[in-house]
Amino acid sequence: MSQGLLWALAFQSPVDVQAGSTGTYVLELHVDTHAKLPFFGWTKSTTNSTVLAVIKNTEEGFIQRHTPCDVQVITRKVPAKTIIPKAMMDSLPIKTYGIEFYKNGKTWRYKADLGEDHIGYDPAITTTVPTQASDPGVIDGDKDGNPGVTVEIDVMMFGTSELYVAQRGHLWLEGVLEEDGTVRGKVNMAPVVQHTMDASNRFMMASPPIRPDPENSWFELRPVTPQTTCKDIQLLIQRRTKR
Repeated sequence: MSQGLLWALAFQSPVDVQAGSTGTYVLELHVDTHAKLPFFGWTKSTTNSTVLAVIKNTEEGFIQRHTPCDVQVITRKVPAKTIIPKAMMDSLPIKTYGIEFYKNGKTWRYKADLGEDHIGYDPAITTTVPTQASDPGVIDGDKDGNPGVTVEIDVMMFGTSELYVAQRGHLWLEGVLEEDGTVRGKVNMAPVVQHTMDASNRFMMASPPIRPDPENSWFELRPVTPQTTCKDIQLLIQRRTKR
């Protein structure tokens, strides 16, 4: 069963397609990238992010409130598992940005610029993504006592290691509103810059180049009941992953 169908079954909500856009949604982002890893070469990773989105129509236009609920990373070809700790998940900011929701002929179109994300450093201090923990602008983004934000990686030969990273990324979305009230479309990406500033295991100290794969990246913005919370979404994802 697809995750989109699970949302539909769990959080069914009638949608006024003509009014179109205001309301509560689950935003699923499926973002593919390729990283050049030692020994493995260019390796594909998929980041699946689930967001609770609330869209409102204001005098200035449509706005979208964006609350991150879950992030999961899947890496192919490599005997390793990436784990996003709860502290990092909780550190991701809730943000609000303007969106375009307009009718083009008979088709409702949607555009959203999610803005530039700065993880593990303060862009007011430096415009360059830090490469070392001692670089200017490094912050303890997830408040765990380590520089940047902590990502765990479980590699068969080394066990679980902590990576302390800083990252800059920028996504923007373009999609079409379909008859069931779901917006589907593509994820566009600026180049991703990510540096491992330190690690609990020195063998894990690497900052491979990352290449976006917008051709295989997509999103769904699916209407749900106004009472839906991130906790509801997280519980549903946990049930799905245990199947």
